[in-house]
Amino acid sequence: MIKIIILILMTFFLTCVNAKNYTNKTDYFIAKKLFNNKEYLKSEFILKNLISENEYNNKYVIKAKVLKVLIEYKKNEIESAYTTIKTIQKINDKSIYYKKILYLKAIIYYNSNNKNYIQKILKLNKNKNDQALKIKALLALQKIKNDEIYFNHIRNNIKIIKNEINQYRINICKFYIKKKAYISVIKRLESKDFDIKMKNADDYHTTYLILKSYNELLLDKISKKILNKIKKYDKIQKSSNLLYQ
Repeated sequence: MIKIIILILMTFFLTCVNAKNYTNKTDYFIAKKLFNNKEYLKSEFILKNLISENEYNNKYVIKAKVLKVLIEYKKNEIESAYTTIKTIQKINDKSIYYKKILYLKAIIYYNSNNKNYIQKILKLNKNKNDQALKIKALLALQKIKNDEIYFNHIRNNIKIIKNEINQYRINICKFYIKKKAYISVIKRLESKDFDIKMKNADDYHTTYLILKSYNELLLDKISKKILNKIKKYDKIQKSSNLLYQ
């Protein structure tokens, strides 16, 4: 008798779960259709209900949250988009949603118009706000840079962001050069997070600034050890001098 009761209860439970999953699936696809038709408010209303009625991040709840982030981003509701993403950021990196979430995070970091809010929640320094956001966007994109779906778009975004970050750092170094703070220039330009590939004018400019700093230090007799450091830049010194003499 007890076994029969347990069997009935298990059957009832599984039936309820299946019914719930079917409802979630139906709601999600309705919301997605509304989203595709640019009916964002209606789509968001359904998604909010779907998310609130499910305690755990099951398949359709995660899909609903990803779609909700897209809607919030399109509506320029960056605060809401970031809050929603935080609820799914601990997702397993093997999940099919992992790369999409990273991509959305990168977009929000880089394109955010609501810098004050982002600054507050990420606890960023005001003077470094834009660059910190770009670096966070870059790190997120680099994790999925080889993905077939995003490859071409991400490759271009990574290149753009890297150039912007490097140009910002080069401008800072120019300022330090004027102040004769040559050690600061060298430390910044030779740091591991600075992207030096010597392929374009900015890279030659980077090399030029390093050489100038080392040469000025030599003239000031601060250190003779830097003579060895200069050797690795000798190959492109002529190019640097031609461009920036």
